Amino acid sequence: MTSISARLAAVLACLVVVSAVSSCGTVKLPASAAAATWHLAPSQPAASGELRGVSFPDASHGWTAGGVSNDLFGTNDGGLGWRKVPVRLPGAQQPFFGLGLVFTDDHNGWLAGDALAHTTDGGATWSSQAPTNLSSDEGYYGLCFADADHGWVAGADSSHKRTLIDFTTDGGNSWQASAPLPPGGIFAITFANDQRGWAVGDVAGFKPRILATSDGGRTWVTVYHGPGDMLDAVAFADQQHGWAVGEGMALRTTDGGVTWSAIKAFDHTLLITVASIDPQHVWVAGQGGIWASGNGGVSWRQVWKGNRIYSLAFSDPAHGWAVGSTNLGGGPGNNMPGLVLTYGAN
Repeated sequence: MTSISARLAAVLACLVVVSAVSSCGTVKLPASAAAATWHLAPSQPAASGELRGVSFPDASHGWTAGGVSNDLFGTNDGGLGWRKVPVRLPGAQQPFFGLGLVFTDDHNGWLAGDALAHTTDGGATWSSQAPTNLSSDEGYYGLCFADADHGWVAGADSSHKRTLIDFTTDGGNSWQASAPLPPGGIFAITFANDQRGWAVGDVAGFKPRILATSDGGRTWVTVYHGPGDMLDAVAFADQQHGWAVGEGMALRTTDGGVTWSAIKAFDHTLLITVASIDPQHVWVAGQGGIWASGNGGVSWRQVWKGNRIYSLAFSDPAHGWAVGSTNLGGGPGNNMPGLVLTYGAN
């Protein structure tokens, strides 16, 4: 295992992780979804440990990754059954993947970690894409595709002295590096469309920061740099309404990230992931379960209790998934059984 693999494993063990990208677009909540709740999935992948990433491009086809053995699993029936999907890159050892997992349809997907892997056949075969010539202590933590052509990967080196953000406009056939950025780490990245995006992470001293772009990721500006610990996840429902979460903190914006306000309800909660399906309906999750808001993050209620949740995904407003660990305690859950939850009507 390379040093960046060890770094990524250490990051996961400390729960300083990025959420997998479920989508970068906006959807509307139909009345029929109002009664939807979270349930334990009827079938659980045979993972060797906690599950850390999940992506569902539609209500049937999905993938989840994790486990001590760095496994990938796929489903064709919304999670009723799972199959193991080998990830082999030509001429390379088994790559280590964090939470960077996204599929734009049932054929095209990417995995990010100490390598960037791409499939065009639903995971049957994989090829390596190289946005940046990564050194042994560098890796990607965040991954997002706004559509089949426009995508971004983000990360850092192990000491957070070099910030990495690369972008593609042709589905990953070629990649370009963003303009040089201040030192620090980027752990999550999201886009409202192919031009406007936000990235979260830290600066020197592991203080939180949020970056924004309005030119497709070519250049970035810092829109938030405050007290607290690093930020691990970010989601935007549209170009104005967004949320960012991390260790003991959560933030919300209603003006496209120009200003951010703290969500006091989570001052002492370890949050790892966030997802939204419109400006009003948003979920955050982490140590202890899942919390939901129906008013844009003004107030919250706990809707799942007792597990560590690493990633959320919604294919549409009526179908969602959460993955994580059965661990109920405060320590790392790497070796604990993986967990899949589903969101939908009873």
